[in-house]
Amino acid sequence: MKNLILFFILGSLSFPTLSGTYETVNSVPQFADGENHFLLYWAVWRGLTEKEKAAFNGGEGALLSLRDISWQMDDCATGTPIHSDKEQVWYFDDLRFNPQGELIPIKEAPRPGYRYFNLLNINSQHLKGFGPFKGPKKNRGEKMDDWDKRRHAAFLEWQSKSWAKNTKGSIWLNAEHRLFSKQHLLVQDAWIDPKDYPKLTGELLEMITKLSSSRWPIHFDERAHKPHLFQEPKNWSNPQVISKNRFRARLDWNWCEASQPVKVELFVAKGELPPPGPNRPGRTDSGKTSIKVTEIDWKD
Repeated sequence: MKNLILFFILGSLSFPTLSGTYETVNSVPQFADGENHFLLYWAVWRGLTEKEKAAFNGGEGALLSLRDISWQMDDCATGTPIHSDKEQVWYFDDLRFNPQGELIPIKEAPRPGYRYFNLLNINSQHLKGFGPFKGPKKNRGEKMDDWDKRRHAAFLEWQSKSWAKNTKGSIWLNAEHRLFSKQHLLVQDAWIDPKDYPKLTGELLEMITKLSSSRWPIHFDERAHKPHLFQEPKNWSNPQVISKNRFRARLDWNWCEASQPVKVELFVAKGELPPPGPNRPGRTDSGKTSIKVTEIDWKD
């Protein structure tokens, strides 16, 4: 594969094939399925080349990333659309080094010399947009056992209405990473920190409520520990970018045979699937079902 080409002049920067600085967390994209839903997880490790470190000129770095995910769900019997939606979030990673010159990891993924990026973490239970489960309230004088039975029956009804059985569709990922020297980020972006959530109001409160993991198929993990924005940051178009990388993929599912396991395949743009890497330190979990991954010539 071609090495990352560094640019120190103003102007546009093309997307080279991924360099050896990227690895796939836990070797391959992880998949698990059950009777009612399926899960997909794909994350990457990102290290730095010596040339990239040198571009920081002894200072700190910053990696700005975009994770754009959308989906379309169709009814098996009629082929008509059931639901579609998307999220588009930008993230900020402050790149600092320890006294030994190693890139300092985030505490949630403590692998020295690497930063962790989640690309896809999907729970099909919420693809229909049916909303969160809301159990019935306890009636006055009702016995706890009776109330438990009613809540369980309501949950089963909600589950049957929200599951992905008898549907087919696709989930699209378009992610991009842009590496900068921190001293070249001359514009101040109003990044949202996870600790800011309790004091948000207006449109931002509506947005984070919509993206709550109780009702949204894309897991909260990246937003839980990184500064982020729901609109393009000003520094995204900063021309003094050191390198760019992108990840494009599409998951196709078909659950038209409700009595059989869901059929899935992940298509990844050629050159954008990093080689196998380790799991997160201390983590032993992995997908219980292998998923077919096919690299293709991507057409935008």
